[in-house]
Formats: sequence, C-alpha cells, structure tokens
Amino acid sequence: MDNMYQKKRWLETLIVSIALVFSSFIYIAVCYFIRAFTVGPNDFEKFGFAGKETDFSNLVMIFWIVGIIAVLISIYLKKNTIKALEEGQSGHNELINFYAQRILIGITLAEIIGILGLVLCLLSGDFKNLLLMNLVSVLAKINHFPKKKYFEFE
Repeated sequence: MDNMYQKKRWLETLIVSIALVFSSFIYIAVCYFIRAFTVGPNDFEKFGFAGKETDFSNLVMIFWIVGIIAVLISIYLKKNTIKALEEGQSGHNELINFYAQRILIGITLAEIIGILGLVLCLLSGDFKNLLLMNLVSVLAKINHFPKKKYFEFE
C-alpha cells in the first residue's frame, strides 16, 4: 500500500514540476505572438503597452532583484529539505509529503522571476529580459525536480 502511495505522490509532483517548467515557454510564446500580431515581427521598437517614451530601467532592476531573491530562497529551501530528509527516516509518508510540498513551493518560488519577465515584456516590450528571466527560472525549476530516491519506491 505504501509503495503505491509513494509512486502516486512522486508522479503528481513530477507532473506539476514539468507543467511549471513549460509555463516559462508559454510566457515567451505569448509575448512573441502578441508582438507578431500587433506590431509585426520586424517592428520590435513599438511593442509594449506603456509606450516607448516610458523609462523602465528602475523597474527592470527591481524585478531582477526580486526575482533573484526568490530564486535564492528556493535554492535555500531545497538545501534545507535535502538536509532534513537525510537526517530523517526516508520512506515514511509524512517525509514524502514534506518533500513533495517543499519541491512544489521551491518551483513556485522559481516561477516568480519568469512571471516578472512576462510583466516586464508586456509593459515595455523588453524581449531580451523576458528570455533571460525565463532562462533563470527554467534552470532553477529543473534544479527542483523530484528525485526518486527520496520517494523510495523500489
């Protein structure tokens, strides 16, 4: 019975993790298609809802700082989780739930920088920062993928 629960919990966590990784690619696609269908693919300068005359340099800096802090918190959370799992007795359902919840919280924190990149792109048309922020987001999310050994269902 425990073996089936462990497999189910691992699969649930894996599916949600993969879906959140693909959300970054959806953000990029949304901005690309909005730009392509509203101003044309070669007219990049005109894209952005706030207008070209608005200066977004402070907002870019704030978004990067907030996003990097969220990623660092997610990395710290993962390290603490692994440490707690190695000290505890793995295989128990409480530890499996603890690990699965921490994985999902960490991936969600890593998602923040991707969402900030989307907002920045929609406001200013800054496609470069969208790509960079989502690259950081994807790398942080991949770092949080659930490991089978912590679910122990062999």
